[in-house]
Amino acid sequence: MQWLTQASADELRRLVAEDEFFWLDLLHPSREQVETIGLDPEAVGPALDFGRPPELRRYAEHVGLVFYGVEGADLVPVHVYVSGDWVVTLRDHACAALDELREELRRGPQPAEESVVGMVLSALAESFDQLVDPFDQQVERLESQVTDVEEGGVSPGEPRREILRGRSRLLRSLRIVRRQRDYVDRAVDELDDLPGLQPSQHHELRDVVGQMIRVADGVDDALDRLAAALDLLNSSVSNRMNAIMERLTVVATIFLPLTVVTGFFGQNFGWMVDRIDTFAAFLAFGIVLFGASGLGIFLWVRSRLERPPRPRGSTPR
Repeated sequence: MQWLTQASADELRRLVAEDEFFWLDLLHPSREQVETIGLDPEAVGPALDFGRPPELRRYAEHVGLVFYGVEGADLVPVHVYVSGDWVVTLRDHACAALDELREELRRGPQPAEESVVGMVLSALAESFDQLVDPFDQQVERLESQVTDVEEGGVSPGEPRREILRGRSRLLRSLRIVRRQRDYVDRAVDELDDLPGLQPSQHHELRDVVGQMIRVADGVDDALDRLAAALDLLNSSVSNRMNAIMERLTVVATIFLPLTVVTGFFGQNFGWMVDRIDTFAAFLAFGIVLFGASGLGIFLWVRSRLERPPRPRGSTPR
């Protein structure tokens, strides 16, 4: 077996003539390179269109898949073509998962031909861990920020934007993952039926089905955790608003009756003006009554706020 990243047309023809299975991994392939592989004419055009969604197509001599992996936080479309003589992967972005797999195959014993295909798809499926795993730390950090939002130390704008950005990225990934999960089982059957492809005893292709189910569940779980973080953020903003409104209500409750008292004594009725005209009356009605009313209202409001809730079903005394 050969593991190649570049190959001439003559070398490819020699490998096929000698019935030597090879994996050719091309980064940024040109049309000329694709044509030298020996793909079906109908596959040459789609092979260079890296904006295609996940799909499975059966050609006369080989099977073509658009299978996505992840590099960092970016989705990487990989066009995988499999025949009984070779497996070819075409991509327009770096993919460390495939590079690491190629080095691992070079150092290890030669696997069965079907195993190589299964390992390629499995490596791409496992690369989704790079997308899902960081969300655990991100959600923990967001939950810490939400606590600061409720205490008034952090504005809710940035955490909300971060949650919505992560949610948008995960929703796009979920559409890709679900399409791959839905067709990968059929792809296994198609690959099993390819003439000349040496079967494996380890069922790597069947394992890919379980991996894609696990990836879809992981993305769903990450979305649920982000949704819970957004709900917690909205609840914290609401609690903070309620606390502010409570303080404003207390202030308004204290000053409303005082405003009534001062407004009453500020009226220019002749009877009142003629009789309340001494310094003692000013102290009694203007200072003592005003202060006592404010203190009494404040103590009453505080006792109502600090009173523990009455157990359900109990009767008031």
